[in-house]
Amino acid sequence: MANPMAAGIGPLENTLQLPLTLLPTEKPLSRNAQRVVKCFRLHYEGHWGRCWWECRLKSDDYAQVLRVLDADEDFRGWVEHKVR
Repeated sequence: MANPMAAGIGPLENTLQLPLTLLPTEKPLSRNAQRVVKCFRLHYEGHWGRCWWECRLKSDDYAQVLRVLDADEDFRGWVEHKVR
């Protein structure tokens, strides 16, 4: 059997992108996690709303936000750069 790498076919992980939505097995985002992601996304897209906004997150909510950010490398990088 021929080696697919020798035929110029790259590894599968280089051709697939992670879904921007949650997988069916994942728990839906909590309301607070949705609010945080929406706020980040609006700012990322250039829609500057309120200057100051505060939301308390439980550790599960925070993990959900991180999971969404991990699904989009550019968005995650922007958030990491802007939110300190």
